[in-house]
Amino acid sequence: MAIGGYFRSWIERSLKAQLGYADPLDPTKFRLILCTDAVWTAEASITDILLTEINNEYGYGRDNYAVAEADITYDATRKTATVPIQSWDLTASGASIQWDGIAMIANAHPNAPTLLESVDPATDTLTLTGHGLANGDRVMLTVDAGGALPTGVDGTVLYYAVNTSADTFQVSPSEGGSPMAFSDTGAGDLRLRYGSGELVAGFRADSIKTIPDGATHTLQWNFLLMNSALSSGTSW
Repeated sequence: MAIGGYFRSWIERSLKAQLGYADPLDPTKFRLILCTDAVWTAEASITDILLTEINNEYGYGRDNYAVAEADITYDATRKTATVPIQSWDLTASGASIQWDGIAMIANAHPNAPTLLESVDPATDTLTLTGHGLANGDRVMLTVDAGGALPTGVDGTVLYYAVNTSADTFQVSPSEGGSPMAFSDTGAGDLRLRYGSGELVAGFRADSIKTIPDGATHTLQWNFLLMNSALSSGTSW
């Protein structure tokens, strides 16, 4: 059965916002991401979501979900605030795209998981042309099947970008901290996952959905559906 709802962390954040404790959000940086093997629940962390996000090959990219303030309406009968159903057209190019989950992240970077170009142990520097990172952005480093991460890198941990330039950056376990030292380059395809942001809501399909190569599929995001699952438990 297809299920979905707000993540628990977002519900807690909403309460903090009402009490004045939450940092502001940029309404232009809400992103929708596609996931596969999306077994996560309302209790998921952002790392759980990022590890299931599909890669940026074959036409996939994060969708910018920007809603005009005037489009937010209140239904006095249902006692719900809603926005019009939003559509996202995604065209597979070069191979099919498979997914079974969609998640929304606030204050998120626009880039999907991307292959790094190189790792330099001599300078502890990672290279990705036009990576778009700023100091303090959260990132994950993972490796595609059959490869190996550089020694000491944990592929399930969020690191901070430091010493960023246009095409290179370093990573640190702490914000503004010392760069992590790389003793080797690892093996295979090392991938950068953009981890800044806060989880908002998620949807899990009841089966794997396929967008065939060359086909365009329209994905829809319905906030009324999200509103319906606030009190149905940790698994939505």
